[in-house]
Amino acid sequence: MNCKLSQLLCVIIGLLICSCTIAQQIPSQASVAAKRNATVVYNLANPYPDPNAGCPGYSAYCLSSYYLNQNTQTADNYILNQANATFTSDCYFWNLSLVRIYLNSTYYSRMSSAAQQSLAQKELLFLNTYANLALTTAGVWYIKDSENHNLFQKSCCYLICQKLLENPANESLILSDGNTVRAHYDAYVLYFINYFREHAKKGLDVEINSDNYVKYTLACYLNVFDLSSDLIVKRLAKNYLDLYTAENAISFLKTANDVGGGATRCYKDKDMKYGKSKNSFDCNLGWSTALGGNHPTQVIVATSNYFAPEITSAIALNTKPAFTSVQASWGINLPSNFSGAYNVGFNSSGNGGMLRFSYITDNYAHGTHCYDPTQTFIAIATQNRVMGVDFNTTDKAKIKVHGIGTAQGRETGYAEINGFGGINCSVIWRDQKASNSTGTRIFVSSGELDNNKSLQNGWWFSKTSTAYVGFRVASGTLTESVTSYGKYYTLSDMWSPVIIETANITDYSSFQAFKDAIALNVVSVLADGSIKYFSESNETFQVKPNSTIVPIKNGTAVNFNLPNTFNSPYLNGMGDSYIANVSYPGYEDLVINFEILDLDIEAESVVNPNWIIGNSSNASAGSFVIPNGNIINATAAENILNFDFNIPFDGNFSIFGLGLFTSSSSNSFLVSIDNSPYTIWSMGVSNQYAWNFLNRGNNSFTSFFTRGTHRLSIAKNSSGAILDKIRISESNVPPQNPIPTGIPSYNYESSVLLLAGGNFSPPAASLYPGRMYIIRNTSTTNNVIIDNVINHQTNTPTIFTLTPVLGCIIIISDGSSWYRI
Repeated sequence: MNCKLSQLLCVIIGLLICSCTIAQQIPSQASVAAKRNATVVYNLANPYPDPNAGCPGYSAYCLSSYYLNQNTQTADNYILNQANATFTSDCYFWNLSLVRIYLNSTYYSRMSSAAQQSLAQKELLFLNTYANLALTTAGVWYIKDSENHNLFQKSCCYLICQKLLENPANESLILSDGNTVRAHYDAYVLYFINYFREHAKKGLDVEINSDNYVKYTLACYLNVFDLSSDLIVKRLAKNYLDLYTAENAISFLKTANDVGGGATRCYKDKDMKYGKSKNSFDCNLGWSTALGGNHPTQVIVATSNYFAPEITSAIALNTKPAFTSVQASWGINLPSNFSGAYNVGFNSSGNGGMLRFSYITDNYAHGTHCYDPTQTFIAIATQNRVMGVDFNTTDKAKIKVHGIGTAQGRETGYAEINGFGGINCSVIWRDQKASNSTGTRIFVSSGELDNNKSLQNGWWFSKTSTAYVGFRVASGTLTESVTSYGKYYTLSDMWSPVIIETANITDYSSFQAFKDAIALNVVSVLADGSIKYFSESNETFQVKPNSTIVPIKNGTAVNFNLPNTFNSPYLNGMGDSYIANVSYPGYEDLVINFEILDLDIEAESVVNPNWIIGNSSNASAGSFVIPNGNIINATAAENILNFDFNIPFDGNFSIFGLGLFTSSSSNSFLVSIDNSPYTIWSMGVSNQYAWNFLNRGNNSFTSFFTRGTHRLSIAKNSSGAILDKIRISESNVPPQNPIPTGIPSYNYESSVLLLAGGNFSPPAASLYPGRMYIIRNTSTTNNVIIDNVINHQTNTPTIFTLTPVLGCIIIISDGSSWYRI
């Protein structure tokens, strides 16, 4: 069997046996919490940088101090000493820590009153500096300054508004942009609901795997999750973190303690270890034995209430057969109506024009980003792209391709490279739109990759303890130079594609066998100047350098319009469904649902002969229900309306009823949820339809529902109460959709009531003009009491006693009263 067929068979067999993978023990939440606490203790003793040097260090120290309730007087002094620091300079990013102290009631209570006042003034200053209602309401695809700056400003402003609104007097407080705190808060709630939904649908982030910036963005997510009082925002933030964690888990290299894959906004200087900051997040998830770092953002991670779902930790820490992953992303540039803000657009199919290709094994991870060459992208989607292979030995072991940037004094360039990949292969080339860049080069880390290098047939080869790797350029030569952390190989032809091939050492009999096989692979130049490569895994890659032609894989142009955002064995789904699925053998699938639940149930959808269905053009769907007046035992099974409904995810939900309740004697039902004891559901009295929040004992409440089927049971409590529609919603705000107007006109047939005792209260006569009841006392001993009847020779409603001797009575409504015939 040749090597190519052997490799393909290994991949297929690996996928087939995936279900037999034995899950290793994952860290308990208690052990993770203990590690996080140790991280905070470390940061209190070793704040970064020196707290006396300004906001960065003191914000980390103060958050650690108030969390641990240690050295709080020192923390108070730091707060007071920095009272005059401005957010445009020293204290800008570090407000992520300060707002966490401001919003957390426990931390805040541990401050002196003077420190509290100083912090409150500082947060109001921040809000007045950065709150911009027009930009917030413009939508989630307007990005101010950059991804991390935009989210940092908006998350802090949102939470500060929430805190201010704890005092009702601040509702009408006018901010510097001329709008009230309430207007800003409502806009931020809607913004974050849409932010989490739409970014989960289109692609999680644009500053991908950026060591410099992802730590700030992640801290914003955690602050919103931990501190938001809006239940929908909080749930979506949790879902987003679960999705973010799952996305990290699938490419996590546990020995290297790093997340493999391509990157953007990665400053290409000496460290090249752009996974360093993400390592601290992974440590605080329990994926590493190391503590989190001593950086202010890591204290936020360590003090967060967020813990990774068990299934994502299992994916990160357990052995997985080799697999491919393709994820959608975004960044198409549109003209902006706001200075300093990007406006992100989408192609004609609604997609973002970028795909993230990964091939992941236990020993290495390929990562490339393919940008639609027919589109122009925003600067933060193009800045400092880095692609190549990370190896699972140390976090330094990597081979990366990037441009030679010239801007900002930090080797910064824009749109320098493009790429795509497949099984064990990546192809990377210079982007036709490259700017602030003089060429292309390949970075090889020091250590075993540099020590084990050899050359053969134009290929550069090396190996780690678990993997083989080779790369070559399609044309031109490579010039080697030494850096602090390895070697650079600069392309003489900067437009030449770079080809990288890898294999596990178990795939070949020897390193030489791998080299011999790879060296035979053909690189062709086609008539139109395109470069075509036939890989060791029998895949073809075709690229035309310095052009806007879409690259071709296996004979087909790359399709940027995938129906799903995430496409891998362990994480898949989203797109228009707003649902992602996380899978791993031995665990129940984690369904991450970004739908907003507003479940409407027409009251007349459940039929019970003891409830009357009324027809009216003024009612929702033309009908409503009202309890029969002859119901005696309201909660008997035969007298109950049971509404079964499905909840797609665990969460807190409110229940609203749309109805007409014209008097205090006809404005309530009995209600039970999942067979709980019945309580009274009281409605507001009105001559118009109204939505009413389900309450118990006049106290509004929100119920926690687990995923699955539930039952709402409604029984009669007062005659004449009309129920039109039920809504089960994540929102605790009454529905704003159109409400029927006017008192309905009814066309009821008359009823014959057979009663053996008890009381009968006819509904409001004004609602039933022409309605007739024939009431028969079927008992030989008991009386039947009938309320509000005008008897013969009187004009005053009274209680009528129907004795067994009388036997029968007929009453009729004239639209104002009930009369005995």
